[in-house]
Amino acid sequence: MTTPIVSPLSVSLFGPVVLRHHAGPVPLNLNGATRTLLTLLLAHPGSAQRREQLVALLWPDAAQAKGRSALTTALWRINKLLAKVPGLTVQSFDDLVLLQTAQGVVIDGPELERLSTEARRGLRDEGAVPRAVRRALGDLLRRMQGDYLEGCDGGWALTLRAAMEQRRMRAIDLLMRDAEAQGAFEDAVDWGQAMLALDPLRESAYHDLMRLFVAMGERNQAILTYETLRRVLHEELQVAPDPETRALRDEILGQRTHRSGRVALMPMSSQAPIPAHVMKP
Repeated sequence: MTTPIVSPLSVSLFGPVVLRHHAGPVPLNLNGATRTLLTLLLAHPGSAQRREQLVALLWPDAAQAKGRSALTTALWRINKLLAKVPGLTVQSFDDLVLLQTAQGVVIDGPELERLSTEARRGLRDEGAVPRAVRRALGDLLRRMQGDYLEGCDGGWALTLRAAMEQRRMRAIDLLMRDAEAQGAFEDAVDWGQAMLALDPLRESAYHDLMRLFVAMGERNQAILTYETLRRVLHEELQVAPDPETRALRDEILGQRTHRSGRVALMPMSSQAPIPAHVMKP
């Protein structure tokens, strides 16, 4: 039996589209609707797309015949590019267009979903994310720089972007809760701060960080986290933290008063920067 060739190709759809193999990034000499078409196909690997739908999405103002001709030309240009990229092929079947990936090709969007599913299963069934999955998911999240499908602004892209951003946030939350369950509170804090770097108005993340700082004995930092939340919500939304978060703040202040006999609040400051090892490769 012939051993399948494993392609080292990786595809990033977070930030500008990047195809990378062992020799480095692949130059994407595509522009306009042709580049958008490649991005759309990469976002749906193994899923057949109807030609009429592609024409309607990418050339909405073109007459039917002209739109189909533009699609044919764009597919020719993409296939010419992919002929130099082992691991990716675009096939056409009558009215369908399909992007196929070889074994070993990693596209960050689908890979995020796959690893998140494995992490969620491990946390649910075993009480911990498997070590290899934890490492792979963490590395993937650190490499994700920028918005999903950056540069694409059609309705299809906005819908996919919103869904993928939610998946990214859920994956970070999984690793934060896994770290907390293992008693790795500093790692849990790092992931909580990574979540706030993506969504500074996510009150649940502030709440979790407050709990984590208390678990580490850093009550001052927990109160600072609350004050950052209060300031951000006031400046951006003109609202106060919810009652549950305020109750946690009061509980922490009560613990500090009981331990020291007085409440010594530190001056308000902006949130500490996200640790480089969390958000950077």
